[in-house]
Amino acid sequence: MSTISTGATDTEFEQALTPPGWVYSDAALFQREQETLFRKQWLCAGHKSRLLKPGDYFVVNFGGDSVIVSMGAQGQLNAFHNVCRHRGTRLADAGSGNARQFLCPYHAWSYSPDGALLAAPGMDERPDFCKGDYSLLPVSIQTWNGFLFINLDASAADIKDTWPEMPDLSDYDMSASVWVKLR
Repeated sequence: MSTISTGATDTEFEQALTPPGWVYSDAALFQREQETLFRKQWLCAGHKSRLLKPGDYFVVNFGGDSVIVSMGAQGQLNAFHNVCRHRGTRLADAGSGNARQFLCPYHAWSYSPDGALLAAPGMDERPDFCKGDYSLLPVSIQTWNGFLFINLDASAADIKDTWPEMPDLSDYDMSASVWVKLR
């Protein structure tokens, strides 16, 4: 890490300087940002209009983590680590769609959009194997004004407790907004 100070970036706007170049490429600083920002904070994953019917999903990636955000069979919002519980393979590529199941390409374990393990070929012969023990690992998900926020920290406080100063945007009816994919 460079010895150049970043103090000049934390001053009144008129006197502030841009961060020194090393800030953009320093491995230790990047790792600290990953741990303190992307793995501990509420992050906007998208808008609820992307999940209109059961089975709708989209994948978001933050740093090295990949998350499936989906609507379950009863219309509930879900977020799961995008990793098969058997061998750690990614279940869904980046993108979106509608799926009745997420199928692992490695050994064909399949999961519902609710995260439940549906099938685990070859495991039925094991008397101690319980499908309920191998559901997808959940990620915290909450909505605010129609936006979906996820938090990779399993012990995260409620978003309203984390950000009590979040402005009330209910007059703008942002929850009625519609996500539009640009080409």
